[in-house]
This record gives sequence, C-alpha cells and structure tokens, in this order.
Amino acid sequence: MTGPAWLERALFGPVARGRVQVLERLVYALLAFDLWVEMAPHGSRYGAGGLNVAHFGWLDAIQGLPSAGTYLGVVFASGVLCLALAFGLGGRLARWAAFVLYTYSWAMSQLDSYQHHVFLSIVLFHTALIDDPPEAGRASPADLGCAWPYQLLVAAVAVVYAYTGLSKTEEAWLMGDVLVRINASGGKLEPFLAWAQSAGVSAERFWWLGGHSVVLAQWIIVVGYLAVFLDPARRWRATSWLALCGLVTALAFHAGAEYLELRVGWFSYYMVLLALIMLGPAAPWSGLLRLGRSLDASVRDLLDRPGRWASWVALASVAVAAWSCSELVDLPSSAAVGVTGALLVLYASSRARARASLLWIGATGTAVIVFATLSLTHGTVHYDFYRFLGGDLVRRGHPIEALDAYGLANTWAPEGEGRQAKVRKIQSRLPVEVR
Repeated sequence: MTGPAWLERALFGPVARGRVQVLERLVYALLAFDLWVEMAPHGSRYGAGGLNVAHFGWLDAIQGLPSAGTYLGVVFASGVLCLALAFGLGGRLARWAAFVLYTYSWAMSQLDSYQHHVFLSIVLFHTALIDDPPEAGRASPADLGCAWPYQLLVAAVAVVYAYTGLSKTEEAWLMGDVLVRINASGGKLEPFLAWAQSAGVSAERFWWLGGHSVVLAQWIIVVGYLAVFLDPARRWRATSWLALCGLVTALAFHAGAEYLELRVGWFSYYMVLLALIMLGPAAPWSGLLRLGRSLDASVRDLLDRPGRWASWVALASVAVAAWSCSELVDLPSSAAVGVTGALLVLYASSRARARASLLWIGATGTAVIVFATLSLTHGTVHYDFYRFLGGDLVRRGHPIEALDAYGLANTWAPEGEGRQAKVRKIQSRLPVEVR
C-alpha cells in the first residue's frame, strides 16, 4: 500500500547530497564541543544530597544514583563519538552509540531541563538513519538522491517552530508581558523602546507589536520548512522564495535571542545551522562537501606514502594522547575520553581494508582526543565545574568540602577571576581551630 502522492514526493523526492552530508558532519562537530564546553561544567550537581529524579520513571528504577563521574563519563564519551563522526570515523554503529549516550546524558536527571537537548536527540536519531555516504568518486556532491531521514528531520524542525508559535499565542506573550519581563533583567530592548516612543508609538503598543511579531516570525519559519519538505528538489519557484523568507526570519529571530542573552545554551547556533543548510541554497554546501572530499583525499594520499611502521606509530599515538588527556584533565571520569577514542580506533581498524586506512584511523583518533583535551583544559570548564561544586556544597552546609572545591576552582580561574572572596567568607565563619 502506498501513501498519498504528496507525501511520497516529500519523503522520497531528490535532495542535494551536499545538504545531507554537511548537515550531519557539522551537527556532530558542534555537538561535540557543546558537550565538552557547555554541558560538562554542570556535572558537579549530579549525586548531590543523594537525590535524583530522572526524566523517565523506569530509568530511575534501573540506573541507581547518577554521580558527577557517571554524568561526565557519558558526556565525554558522547563528545568523542560525535567529533569522530564529524571527521568521518565511526560508521553507523558509532552514530547509534552517540544517539544513545547523548540521550542518556540528559535523560538520567531532571537537573538537565533544557528542552533543546531533547530536540538534539531527535536530530541524532535522524542522522543515525541516514545511509552512509557513497565512496569517493561514486557520486558528486551536487547529485540528488533520496534522503527520507533528512526529510523527516526537516518536518521535525517545522514541528518545533509550530509548537513554539502555538505556545506563544497565550495572552502573556501576545500582549508583550513576557518581553517586558525579559527586558527587565538586562534592559536590552530599551533603545528600541526609546526609538519607538520617539516615533509616536506608545510603550503598550510597542510591547504588543513585539509579542505579536515573535509569533508571526515562528509561523513564517514554519512555512519555509514546510515548503522545502513538500518540494525537496525546489522545482516550484515559490518554494525558493518561501524558504528564503524562512531563512531570513530564522536568522533574525535567533540573533535576537542571542542579543537578549536568553539562557538557552547553544540552541540558537544549532537552529541557525539547520536553517542555513535546509532553507538556504544548496550550492555552498555542495561546494563545502567537494572541498572536504578533496582535503580528505589529499590527506589519505599523504598518509599512504609512509611504510608499514607508520601505521603502528599512528595507533600508538592514540594511546599516548589518551594517557595525556587523563593526566591533563582534572575532572572525574576524564579517562573516558581516551578509552572511548581507543575503542573507536580499534573497532575502525578491525574493519579497515588497507594499511593506509590504519594510518588515517590512528591519526584521526589522535586528533579527536587532542581536540577534547584542549577543549577541557583551555577555557573555563574546570573553573566552572569546581565553582559550581563549591557553591552547591555551601548551600548544603559543607563548608570544609566547599573550601577544597573553591581551591581547585581558583587553580583553574581565568585571569582576573576567582573565588578568593568566597574562600575568605567561608573561613571567617569557621571556628578558629578549624581554619
């Protein structure tokens, strides 16, 4: 039994390969650094007070109490898999493993309440369904092919914006009350309000227009995504125009969210990336894929020249990188980075057909571990992890442990920052014999 003709055209119509493969690689790359830089610092809260509530009741019944080590181990392993997939190492098994581990990272506890993490699991599910790319030389990046998982993802993005648009039709949004509260925390909209009032628009009308324009923007974006879902090859002239309107609106909407400094993590970056690839023209992504393939072929050709010993050196470098990561990263479960990288390299090596592939696999695995190590040691990951831990220990009445946590935070503190004042405050409240 076949479905409606319009649905078959939407799901099984031709899609530019450049869109599909570039989206997959870039989403994996962005997610890897999101895991290491944005999500890892919040691991200190897991297991605090011996209390946890998972997102699913059945998960609480089988997982036990998640700890900081459990959470970070899952986050680190997920990041390694994602970046390896971005580099083209791993295959379908790694895609499903990345989906399962990432989903578990947020599902294990309601401490992670970001709704967009659920959406990213949906994205990973669809990318895991995408067929492996054709071998080099078998297909051009500009070729069109069936990519029903990609098309389902386009529809899923449209649903996200539609749900957001519907949720904002309540009076508090439409009348601008929510925007007033957002503006109260930082005053970011004050210049626009002053400009509107100078043009004769009252404050009430300004907030009313703002609330309605946000809802209108959501539905313009929905129409853009639905247009490219129903006409993936963009044979109709209206499709390109509707997609362009959706793209411009999406970019403006998420730029506004970043300007207002809404606490939504890296959500805006993902949505901008999806909009550029799904709604924009295909030529840039086909060109980027062509460039990536050319660079990959050049690297593989270069790695094909050394002798047999080079393959073993490359594989040994993975072990050295893994050991270095566990030594340099002063966080629980830091060994998960190296272990996951090494297991992935061993799995890929067992399936390699040529000696040159071993050299490329080893070099890629080493690069992934190095990137993970740099992400975790350069920046504020350690500092944020330990200062969050110190603050939580203070609130739960453990000043001695809090001093240890703040001491580690100060060790990793960026220039001009630190928690020395917190340390002095805690010490001043301790008995003299304990200080």
